[in-house]
Amino acid sequence: MIQWQSLHNWVGVVNDGGIVLAFGLGTWVFTWILARSVYQWGGGAMRSVVRPVSWVVVILVMRYAMAGVPTLAGYTDRLTPVVMVIVNFGVAIAVYRLLQWGYPVAIRRANQFQNVQMATYLINTGYRLARIGVFIWVAIYGLHAFGYNVTSILAGLGLGGFAVALAAKDTFSNMFGSVNIVIDQPFSVGDYVVVDTTEGVVEHLGIRSTRIRTLDDSLVTLPNATVTNTKIDNRGKRNHRRVKQSLGLTYSTSCDHLQAFIEELRAYLATLPAVRPEHTHVRFHAFGASSLDIYVSYFLTVGSWADELHWREVINYEIMAIAQRVGVSFAFPSRSVYLETIPAT
Repeated sequence: MIQWQSLHNWVGVVNDGGIVLAFGLGTWVFTWILARSVYQWGGGAMRSVVRPVSWVVVILVMRYAMAGVPTLAGYTDRLTPVVMVIVNFGVAIAVYRLLQWGYPVAIRRANQFQNVQMATYLINTGYRLARIGVFIWVAIYGLHAFGYNVTSILAGLGLGGFAVALAAKDTFSNMFGSVNIVIDQPFSVGDYVVVDTTEGVVEHLGIRSTRIRTLDDSLVTLPNATVTNTKIDNRGKRNHRRVKQSLGLTYSTSCDHLQAFIEELRAYLATLPAVRPEHTHVRFHAFGASSLDIYVSYFLTVGSWADELHWREVINYEIMAIAQRVGVSFAFPSRSVYLETIPAT
């Protein structure tokens, strides 16, 4: 009689378990159809979260179906922590996927703000902190679901957190340095800067460091704390670029040829659209050791290093052409040697 009663109980458990599984299977079929509809007609945000949310719904339905079946009610309390951890993990995956979907959307919309650099920095920082927060949330909730006292654990980590804070002093300095860079805006991504002994184009501004691409194509990484405490020469913010050079003509050049060369060069620079005429100077400057020195100074209205090189090359070619037309020659360092004949005694 006892064996028959035990067998009867197990048959009831299996039968009720089949009912719970049927509820779960039916819910899964329903959520699968719903997911297919969302993938076909829904937006990107819904598509990113529909699958983990579907599994959360299935688990919850099965859990509450078990609670309503008398023969399985005793197992419900034992499985509750596991079920809640799985549900919490599914919700975390949904939030994480939603963040992954929303991040590129927010980056594209950052271009609509007046301060694009600050908007992009805040979006990047918020995205990283949110991802870290999701993982911390899963860990804390999992500990809490299995009966651990999360408050005492966090309190015990207080002293350890103080030690970690001391060890991470430089990291926090770099983080605050990045905030200062974004607020003060001494440079932007794409600017040509000189920071301490590093010279190049800013490629990336991160939470911890700034990356600069030098002219020889090296990638230099500077801590943001160092950047904020160093003199920054932002050459990318220049409205104009000054070119200064000295031209030396030979001492055999006549005064008329010298004046003609200077006048023609001055007139040529005044015709160039990239040169500011009010700040152009071409003057006979000094008598050098081996040349007649002409001081040339002008400002180029260009926005990049490549444009500056282009216009300097164009102007230098024309300087050579003017010298050939006028009939003057450029001097080079030379030394005259005089031989004196000493009469025999």
